[in-house]
Amino acid sequence: MKLPTINQKEFVPVRLVPIITARNIGQQRLAGILTHKLKVNGFPRISPYDEISVSVDGEVKTINKSQLLGSNSNDIDIYAYHLNDNGEPVRMLSTEWDDIYQEMSILEPILRKEEEINGVPDSKETTWLIESLKILPPGVFLWREDMDKLWQVYNKQLSMPGERKDSRIINYDAYVMPKYRELVWEGFENYLKQDNSKNWTDEVTLQGKTNTKIEISLLKMIIAMAIECYCYKPLDKKSTTTSEISNALEKIGLPLSENTIRKHLKAAVELLPSDYFENNQ
Repeated sequence: MKLPTINQKEFVPVRLVPIITARNIGQQRLAGILTHKLKVNGFPRISPYDEISVSVDGEVKTINKSQLLGSNSNDIDIYAYHLNDNGEPVRMLSTEWDDIYQEMSILEPILRKEEEINGVPDSKETTWLIESLKILPPGVFLWREDMDKLWQVYNKQLSMPGERKDSRIINYDAYVMPKYRELVWEGFENYLKQDNSKNWTDEVTLQGKTNTKIEISLLKMIIAMAIECYCYKPLDKKSTTTSEISNALEKIGLPLSENTIRKHLKAAVELLPSDYFENNQ
């Protein structure tokens, strides 16, 4: 895929990282790296782990990690960024990732326990991927150059028995399955089509955002189905429509956050004719 750009600089959404690295840099490891509690090679940043016991010719020896992984493997600090209200990139502090890392660390043991109870190993693997992606914040990204540095460090680690050659390739053209696509690109919708904007016509402005002919058609369909199928009432602040739609999407493997659904509904409401509210009080 062609990575989107901010100020002509390529960026990678944090939710995309596990997919383009075939989960070698997974959600939990990435969150740990961004807390700066884990070094970019995945090892904890505490002294007891500075030395590693390895078996050499049947004899256990203790060696320094830098001997095993290279002296530069611990010297890179990776930061994530988000966009402020003015659309300017702002670097996130490592402390902002503490709660994210903690929530991620709790999730996996819970799901593994559920697997143990139902007696089906790995049955929660898809649930783990979706729910852990949701924990990574939307609209947050790494600069492409930092992602490349992170990957270079990863590839300095020793190969594992049975490791496939493809696992050492960062695949920016990786296929993102439809059920993950909305999650991965949440918060970056405007940037996805920035290079194709000349091919879109009949633009109008809704909620301060330029919408194209195709988007307007989809929004019309959304508001019609919300009103007719989910009894959506735009003026009802206690409406449960967003959660009902979110649950329906979850059931068919196309998860979408309630915040995103709410945002699209608000945009769609602007298309309703002025007399709609007069006739539907």
